[in-house]
Amino acid sequence: ASLLTGGGFNLVTFVFFIAGAVFLFSLLQAAWGYVNSTGDQKKVAESTSRLLNAFFGIIIVLASFIIVRLILAVLGISDILKIT
Repeated sequence: ASLLTGGGFNLVTFVFFIAGAVFLFSLLQAAWGYVNSTGDQKKVAESTSRLLNAFFGIIIVLASFIIVRLILAVLGISDILKIT
């Protein structure tokens, strides 16, 4: 099994999946804000801020996902978190 995909279902993967869903929701919310801003600079700035925060958040989540998977692989405990 690959270090990043690992196969199967475990708690760590589930938590990061939820973080990805939150990112998608935030991304859609920012896009909706842009569409409904009607040229209002305050709404455009708010949507831009939300969009940037979403991308920074997903970058942090992806980095932490890789770090957690590496630590679990190094310690050899990646199978402990499996949910059956």
